[in-house]
Amino acid sequence: MFKNFATMVSPPKGTTPSNQLDGNKDPSNQQSKSDTPRDGTFPNAGVVGLSFLVLLADFLFWGYRLGITLGLFALAIFAVAALHRKPQTGVIKPALLMGFATLPIFEHVQTLSVVILVLGTLGALVWIRAPKDGRFTWIISAAAKLAACLPFGGLTACAAALGKVRDQSTPPTVFDHLRSKTFWFKWSLPVGGSLILGALLMSANPVLESVVLRVFQIDLNIVKTAPRIMFWGGISLLIWPLLNPPKPQDTISMSLPRLDRKFGVNGGSVLRSLIVFNVILGVQSMLDFSILLGNAALPDGMTYATYAHRGAYSLMITAMLAGIFAIAARPYLKEHAVLKPLLVLWIGQNTLLSFSAVLRLNLYIGEYGLTYLRTYALIWIGLVGLGLVLVLWHVLRERSSYLLIARLAAIGFGTLYLSAFFNFAGFIARSTITQATDTASVDWSYLCQLGPTAQKAVIHGLAANSAIVAPAGFHRCFVAGDGPYNWRETGFRSIRSQLPAPPN
Repeated sequence: MFKNFATMVSPPKGTTPSNQLDGNKDPSNQQSKSDTPRDGTFPNAGVVGLSFLVLLADFLFWGYRLGITLGLFALAIFAVAALHRKPQTGVIKPALLMGFATLPIFEHVQTLSVVILVLGTLGALVWIRAPKDGRFTWIISAAAKLAACLPFGGLTACAAALGKVRDQSTPPTVFDHLRSKTFWFKWSLPVGGSLILGALLMSANPVLESVVLRVFQIDLNIVKTAPRIMFWGGISLLIWPLLNPPKPQDTISMSLPRLDRKFGVNGGSVLRSLIVFNVILGVQSMLDFSILLGNAALPDGMTYATYAHRGAYSLMITAMLAGIFAIAARPYLKEHAVLKPLLVLWIGQNTLLSFSAVLRLNLYIGEYGLTYLRTYALIWIGLVGLGLVLVLWHVLRERSSYLLIARLAAIGFGTLYLSAFFNFAGFIARSTITQATDTASVDWSYLCQLGPTAQKAVIHGLAANSAIVAPAGFHRCFVAGDGPYNWRETGFRSIRSQLPAPPN
């Protein structure tokens, strides 16, 4: 039956689907220019796998909140895709990537872990179908094309396949077989005999009868059934492009752009810019450190907290732009002898600027406490400062800009990946309570919004600071939703938060 179904939506004989990610370079593929999911030429070898994934999605997601099931379902998609890969393609490295991508979602479901899971899954699915000579740029290009065809790639492929069914006159479809007399002549006796035999056995065995009735019990309530059927259809259309990713026509260029003279970027303009920028930044640095470290007077009516808040984020953005400018100015360093010393001074001053931003933010946190945004800002400022130091080292050692970009990207992605395993809610809650001077200074409303993963940190914080007493009913903030507990909706962090706190 599946063979007939495959012929129903497959291309005519003599043609080859041009948008499959495989390692074979079929000459016939060179003639096809349409390799997007919209041409409806997806292979149908994964129909059984698709059906399995739809049933698994119903079991994992229908009626439950998202949890550890996201990672399990992503692994199932990868496993089905691996079963339908070409024998000559490797699976070890894509499987390792898939494993690393699912670990954060197993720890805790949050925006960051979902993004990591999606990116890792896209990369692993195209990597497993990459040709032997496929380079990193090819994998990135294929993943970008797969992401571009979501979430409507399956819908367009389905519509194109149905159009092919109307246009094809041969071979006969599965529906033609069902209408033929030969089909019923061959199957009437076994089907009818099986029904009669089953009815007799059920009448003789009440246990078998009850089991069969439970298995085939169907709820015909259209209001309840229609959304579930729509869920099955939506899941199948979303999964189909993942099992049959398109092949990129061109790889993404990894070359760094060089701003030409028509944009006003040249050796002379870079020299003048560095002179002016260093002077402005020097004045700013002297004023900053005279206030932050030298106890200089602030303008009338301004507190240290206000001063810190006004400058922390703008200085962080300034340091980021400084790093970008330093990378853009590197190609012109040999045009003037003083360009390199000026660039080193520029990077050094911006590194101090990052330190000043940290001091400002610490002043503000000391006055108003930690929040998610302030915690993320501290991490980001630290990354910017580290990036500037790395840029300075590359300038002094005259290393490649490609290597610099790769190292900066590795530091950024590594920090994001590790952050997915860190309980920021617990860190904020404990820091807020332990550093508070009295109960009134604690923002209990904000702590309540941190959720159940902050429960243990609140308990430890209250135990460490006896001057703080939680308001009545505060424990209700950590109730993890309504209804009974279900493993589908949890993660390792949630499980740990529900375990009893160890005695002091």
